[in-house]
Amino acid sequence: MLERILALSPAGMAVLDRDLRFVWVNDALERLGGLSREQRLGKRLRDVLPLLDLRLDAEGIESLTREVLDTGRPLVDHLLRGGTDAHPHRPLAYSLSVFRLHSATNRVLGVSFIVLDVTDRWRARERLALLNEVGAQTGSTLDVMDTAQTLADISVPRLADFVAVDLLESVIRGDTPRPGARLHPPRMRRAGQQSIHEGVPESVAATGQAVDFHPHSPEMQCMLDGRSRLEAMPGASTRSWFATDPARAAKIQEFGLCSLILVPILALGDVLGVVRFIRWQLRDPFEQDDLLLAEEVVARAAVSIDNARRYTRQHSTALALQRSLLPRSLTGGSTLDVADRLGGGTPPAVTRRACGCAWHYASERPGSVGSRPVNSGRQGAGLGPPADPGRGVFPIRRGTGNRRGVRRNDHGWRNYPRTVQPGRELR
Repeated sequence: MLERILALSPAGMAVLDRDLRFVWVNDALERLGGLSREQRLGKRLRDVLPLLDLRLDAEGIESLTREVLDTGRPLVDHLLRGGTDAHPHRPLAYSLSVFRLHSATNRVLGVSFIVLDVTDRWRARERLALLNEVGAQTGSTLDVMDTAQTLADISVPRLADFVAVDLLESVIRGDTPRPGARLHPPRMRRAGQQSIHEGVPESVAATGQAVDFHPHSPEMQCMLDGRSRLEAMPGASTRSWFATDPARAAKIQEFGLCSLILVPILALGDVLGVVRFIRWQLRDPFEQDDLLLAEEVVARAAVSIDNARRYTRQHSTALALQRSLLPRSLTGGSTLDVADRLGGGTPPAVTRRACGCAWHYASERPGSVGSRPVNSGRQGAGLGPPADPGRGVFPIRRGTGNRRGVRRNDHGWRNYPRTVQPGRELR
């Protein structure tokens, strides 16, 4: 009865002797890997694993099994990943558990292992990790171009072989998105791209260059209706696109395009651009689950791109306001007379007690617009930045260094005539 239950178990199970030779295999393990029971029994683990349809680390698995046999410590839920000969670029995941077998007299008989197919669970975990990374990495910068490039870097090769992020020029400048009319495609630029091939040879435009799309291309249709697309390449829906875009058609024929996903970048109902996910013929084509994942990835990145756009607009507005506050032209000189006094006492025109203080005064020399004294401060401390940019008032910082060789005047003051550029500190 027990052997019948183990034989019908959905988990792959086997028993190996102390030489790691197969002595028993159930039906589930026989179906896993494409080898029959007769081809496994009596053979070592190291000889069977290379014959399987699965591309696994044979030496690593045998080493782990040998360690369990020698130490008696079980191996539980060890993750194995590898493709098959039919689908080498479509990784599968298996959970391996190994434990040692003993007789009634506690004599070591061998080991038994259990193998479970956990591909769906592993893929779900990988997709969740990808989404979390997209949200964290794209939200770490407030530059539109850097955010778009981060999206492309994270998506390759985990989701696609080639990713291109194209944004409206108005978005890159920080302006309100303007998609344009149906017959007049908007001006767009390549904001980010990444590929499994070094140098991104399949791209028709470099990062930062302008990109053009035909009004009837899938990219423009995706931006106009705001809906994602999953296209098989080449297909009937893309033949007209190839005819109107010979440059991209040549790249597709050169690299053997397999499938394409187009996702619009939407933020608060506005279209910011479009993202293109491409797989070549070496990999399996995109599925509906891949489309859902790509939409979620772009949705999270769209929030960061829109935040970067708004920051760019506010930053440009602040710079324009600062420039408007500056004078149109500077008149007069920029030479100052600087005087200070060390130690206690009260400097001229000051009535407050100042024991142990250093008093500093600076005024513009004759010939400039007018004299402008600067407030005094403690020794070793400096004043803050000027509150009136471009008007000739400059902060003075006084250090504690030795200023020997400078003569004092009758009032105990030392004069330092210097030339100071506006906006610079005098030390």
